[in-house]
Amino acid sequence: MPAPRPKPPRILIVEECLRDERGHYAGFVLGMAAWLAARGAEVEIWAHRLVGLQLTPPGVRLRAIFAESWIEGFWRCSRFDRVLLLLVHNARFLSGLRRAGRGGGGWNIVIATDVNIFHLFAWRLWLWAAPSSTRLALIAIQPPWLFDYSPTGEMRLKPQARLYRWALRTFAGDVASGRCRFATDAPPIRRMLAECSGLPFAEVSVPRTDVLLAGLNAPPPAQRHGFRLGVLGRPTRDKGFDRLLSVIALWQSRSAADRARVCFVVQWHVTQGASEDEHHRLLALAAAAPETVEIVESMLSEEQYAALLASLHGALLPYTRADYAGRASNVARDIFCAGRPIITTSGTWMAEQLAVSGAGITCGETPESIVAAIEEFARRYEELAALAQARRAVAREALSWERFFQQLGFDLVGTQ
Repeated sequence: MPAPRPKPPRILIVEECLRDERGHYAGFVLGMAAWLAARGAEVEIWAHRLVGLQLTPPGVRLRAIFAESWIEGFWRCSRFDRVLLLLVHNARFLSGLRRAGRGGGGWNIVIATDVNIFHLFAWRLWLWAAPSSTRLALIAIQPPWLFDYSPTGEMRLKPQARLYRWALRTFAGDVASGRCRFATDAPPIRRMLAECSGLPFAEVSVPRTDVLLAGLNAPPPAQRHGFRLGVLGRPTRDKGFDRLLSVIALWQSRSAADRARVCFVVQWHVTQGASEDEHHRLLALAAAAPETVEIVESMLSEEQYAALLASLHGALLPYTRADYAGRASNVARDIFCAGRPIITTSGTWMAEQLAVSGAGITCGETPESIVAAIEEFARRYEELAALAQARRAVAREALSWERFFQQLGFDLVGTQ
């Protein structure tokens, strides 16, 4: 008599920011769910209540659970109200988990993405009440507002990080037993969190969906009228969007023929954390010299986002050193996978990656330094483009789902 086939593992993915097919939350969560389901796992996603149910990959159940994402409340509050927000959101998040989990669930593995201090207390209480056989992975714990930098540029914890440290340490027993795993995709933050908590943190690379990777296979466009430089991501000051306006103004001060060599393709698709005045200034710059500025204001599907990347010769990522010395950039990873060179701030995570999986030029944080880097980019474009194409395979290999789960350290029995 043949031995009974083992039951497929039941895996729950929780991402409260996921509400549609646009952005990295969707690419990460839906890509993970599809990969697991294709390998026989029974997968369910809990997401924002506004999520589009048409996004569900084959074989995956998607449930709209959470009324509000932490990031929405975070941007609405002043810094003095954020401690209260932290406690309130943990309570709401836990309430959503418990309502959705009534009647059991029997999950073998629960994977929570984009986890930070707004979730930790809720997950702590949830894990205490969960069956002992359930394993929990908390991923992407990146709280940049808990860090600052010394005069020499070293990351250090702020005094108010004590609460965060204490929250992490409440998981010590579960981490020691293998029931809970912590992971993040930023090496400096991984080291800092491991040191402050005394707990091991896995370093994972955030994979991309097959849809996005397929769209990034296009070769660089021909240079008919100059270079198209993408400025992508949320239009906030940590990503250098305030300096970008000065860079564009400096570039437009040149002769008509000279300034036409570069078109800045600027993504301004969300308003959270963005300045209305800066948006108006960008619109004015685009009106003054339309050949130098193209604004992408609509949200993009993965196919549209891939098409946008394919239309670029490179990307300008003038992110602030104070914020990105320890933070990884998903936009940079996408650019590397597309085989396009970048211009980015020296001393950042993106600058470190240029020696491994990308190609490009580093610059300072002043508008003048960025403009000088654009000039160098134009002079060396053929060399940089060839190197970026050659290293594209390295970037993609680092972003596979097989590698991700190996780094996470969970044995997904029955999913291979």
